[in-house]
Amino acid sequence: ADAAYALGSNLTHAGDLQAGYPLLQQASTMRPSEPIFKDELSYSSAQLAVALYSSQQATAAAELAQQALTLSD
Repeated sequence: ADAAYALGSNLTHAGDLQAGYPLLQQASTMRPSEPIFKDELSYSSAQLAVALYSSQQATAAAELAQQALTLSD
């Protein structure tokens, strides 16, 4: 879980959201009680939502935005 989180976080912050997001999901699934994993997945979800919205994919963007809000609670 730690390796998936570290790589996913680095990729996300480097701008490679498509590669980082699944790794952050994997880390969060492997260790669901780890708040930093959920926080980073929330950040990645929000960033992907913005990118999808900019690409005219409003439905997918809304789903990811909702996921980001849910994870950040």
